[in-house]
Amino acid sequence: MKLYQSHMKILRRVALPIVVSASRNDSDVEIYSVSGINFPTVKNSLLSLFLGIFFGILSGTLFSSTLMAETAGGWVKSPENPVLGGNLGVCFDISMIRDQDEKGILYRMWFSWRTKESIAYTESRNGIQWSEPQVVLTPAGGWEERLNRPCVVQKDGKFHLWYTGQTWEESRIGYAVSADGVNWERVQTEPVMVSEQEWEKVAVMCPHVLWDAEKECFRMWYSAGEQYEPNAIGYAESKDGITWEKSALNPIFSSDADFHWERHKVTAAQVFPLDGWYVMFYIGFENENLARIGVARSRDGQTNWERLPANPIISPDAGAWDAEACYKPFVLKNEAGDGWKLWYNGRTGQVEQIGMATHTGLDLGFAKDKTPKPLPAAILNPETYRAQMEQYSANDEETVKEYVPNMAAWAYLKNTMPLLDFPDKKLENVWYFRWWTFRKHIRRIPDGTFIVTEFLPKVPWSGAENSISCPAGHHFREGRWLADPRVLSDYGRFWAKGVGRTRQYSFWLAASLWQHALATGDTATMKELLPDVIANYQAWEKSNLDPNGLFWQIDNNDGMEVSVGGSGYRATINTYMIMETTAIANIAELMLREKTETAGIAGIAETD
Repeated sequence: MKLYQSHMKILRRVALPIVVSASRNDSDVEIYSVSGINFPTVKNSLLSLFLGIFFGILSGTLFSSTLMAETAGGWVKSPENPVLGGNLGVCFDISMIRDQDEKGILYRMWFSWRTKESIAYTESRNGIQWSEPQVVLTPAGGWEERLNRPCVVQKDGKFHLWYTGQTWEESRIGYAVSADGVNWERVQTEPVMVSEQEWEKVAVMCPHVLWDAEKECFRMWYSAGEQYEPNAIGYAESKDGITWEKSALNPIFSSDADFHWERHKVTAAQVFPLDGWYVMFYIGFENENLARIGVARSRDGQTNWERLPANPIISPDAGAWDAEACYKPFVLKNEAGDGWKLWYNGRTGQVEQIGMATHTGLDLGFAKDKTPKPLPAAILNPETYRAQMEQYSANDEETVKEYVPNMAAWAYLKNTMPLLDFPDKKLENVWYFRWWTFRKHIRRIPDGTFIVTEFLPKVPWSGAENSISCPAGHHFREGRWLADPRVLSDYGRFWAKGVGRTRQYSFWLAASLWQHALATGDTATMKELLPDVIANYQAWEKSNLDPNGLFWQIDNNDGMEVSVGGSGYRATINTYMIMETTAIANIAELMLREKTETAGIAGIAETD
């Protein structure tokens, strides 16, 4: 019987993507989704629905969605789900505060009430049974045809509310304040945030705000992009909650194709500090209509996000109230402070309702001490060098802005540059100025990966994306100490795959990847690229190796300009090629040793 039930559950999960669901669209055109493939239809048109299923079968997409457990990472959905919805209609995207009054703990929830196109308020003693909701903020017209996606912060005896105001074409963020959390007054009639950056397209929405007492500012994580579902997550800061300075690193969190469940979009973040980290709960979209919930963390809330290995933690449950999507998480510690409660909105068809999940224990499941905690001041404190780094930016006439512009230099470098203390302060100044300069040359190219440039402006002798192979070996030697491994891993692939003109100048590619691995412990990149670096070396042999066994090079192409030694059998190019063959042998030996050890372990297991 148990085996039969298990098989039935698998069949239900396989069948789940076949369910044709109406999307969250509010117009007269209904978007039916078959395994994430959207088919626009006139509402109630059975013909269009059947055609959608038919073309879904023909396209082979009905069984394409990734199968996931309903929960992971220690999370358990409440048997009381859904805890809010039912006769209320569509309830979604909430914000909460856990308060205390004379009767004990009081959960206060502000939620998006689509039936009223407004923001509503309700209360609960346990997070499951909720009071009759009341509308507390209604659209004011103009850019506020519909209100939703609230975030409430309690500060200085007041409640502060940031919310999304929508028309059919655009979404913007507004701001209101209240003495009691129920009676709200808009701070201004205009939105406090609108779409400005290219990646934001037509919508900024889903604000989540914290007050940072140390920085004395509000910090906002928001979503932006398309109107139906935004695409990625951005960051901004404000001293007054009205005027916001958006991060030059935006978007600070985007979908990652390596994780199938969030390959399409990520959005709707809740972020809070925990044990020296900023933890983010967010929505990941496999496609436009299939959403799940994941977790990530970052030391500064902007850079170097580490995703939870157990992701996604909350997924749709076949045949249940949340069978087609799980959206917008909001997390609080439980009443005892020894676990978590998570509320989210689940969808089946066009109906969204609020549910809850719980987690025993505060450990969310991240690897222990994977990233070193900030060093205590008794060793080296990054803040010691902040003033001089910021002075470099203040003195610079920034004519070219790359991935990390001057305004974001300190936020990036304080967590990534190697710290070194010098008795000679002139040498110390050179050291930190060099790292300040290095990050100016980190460039994010259109495919989302990184390279390092020699020149900031475009120069005519450069290759793709203003790349030049002449300094690349030096980039690796220096940049391998930067605590942002993405940069040189991507840079290595850029050269190994021949995107740039790898052999335009003398360049020791294999040796660079080997040295990068020795410094970072990342052996995966060099092993992945071994066939490419072998092919690159063979190309050097074909073009620059003479029958006498020596490599020749033109002095200018050897990175030496026009030199006294002239062109010919130069010691430099021959040294580089020895470095290449040595590195290739080292990588191959490492891979062979790992393969042998794995085979040996497998043999022992078979013998046992």
